[in-house]
Amino acid sequence: MQSQPYPLIGNLHPPGKFEDPWESQAMVMSAVHNTFIRGINAILQHACTVPKEKIEAFMIFCSTFSETLHHHHEHEEELYFPYLEARMGQGTMTPNVEQHHAFNPHFGKFDEYIAVVTSSPGEYDAEKLKELVHGFAGLLVPHLAEEITTLDATLLREHVSKAEMDDLHQQVQARLNVAFSLDKTIPYFIACHDAKAQPWFSFPTLLVWMINLWPGYAPKYRDSWAFAPFDTWGRPRK
Repeated sequence: MQSQPYPLIGNLHPPGKFEDPWESQAMVMSAVHNTFIRGINAILQHACTVPKEKIEAFMIFCSTFSETLHHHHEHEEELYFPYLEARMGQGTMTPNVEQHHAFNPHFGKFDEYIAVVTSSPGEYDAEKLKELVHGFAGLLVPHLAEEITTLDATLLREHVSKAEMDDLHQQVQARLNVAFSLDKTIPYFIACHDAKAQPWFSFPTLLVWMINLWPGYAPKYRDSWAFAPFDTWGRPRK
């Protein structure tokens, strides 16, 4: 199940309108964070049942989850949080970064294990993997929910102008255009996102068609996305 054992962020519909640059911050962040929670739950769900011949594909799913989360936190710490802090006041986003640092050592152990199994699939141990996931998820999942509260639209509107929000959006978009890959990042997000529950976070239809049908992308990691709760068209798996 996409919401077990770790619950999704309860408020799937943060108050506000997506067209509002201040209100959309929490809306987008909640959708992105839920893709990570679904990724965690998918890894735990399949850990004990993955066939030996699919371990390599499963490790690609695990490593893509990790790489995507690392990119997300780097983006927050290097651009997003400093930009907002410069306008909202020093220390406003510090608790978010401190929480990153709290679970990073546990997350590092997960990364190390995925690297080992990727090189030597015979080293795969389902219980070891689950232990490592729980080791960081117990800190990460509460953080993903708590961080949404720091993006309160009323506070953002008070301290950050419309022009500044537009500027931030452009900088974020430019960074994501470089960080997102057509063969891993975007398929991961589509396959771990509930587009019906949170429709404001989506990718252009042409892009979705490209990653599913274009020969250079579609077949590459198809077996890996089979572990996600949705397919790469965004349809829920049965």
